[in-house]
Amino acid sequence: MANWDISVFKNFAIKERIKAQFRAEALNAFNTPDFANPNTQFGAATFGQVTALISGNQSRILQLGLHIQF
Repeated sequence: MANWDISVFKNFAIKERIKAQFRAEALNAFNTPDFANPNTQFGAATFGQVTALISGNQSRILQLGLHIQF
């Protein structure tokens, strides 16, 4: 299973005692699916087909944030 989580941070000095940090995060950045096993019920209409993902496999999630320190 390949799952890439990527984060980028940038620090800014607003004033002498006030600082800010911009954050950009991508969870499952390349949107790689994790497929379940194919249907093995012989004679079924979906025999040999993959019709689901493994539970817990999420699509790409992007998150932006601003952290201020004073």
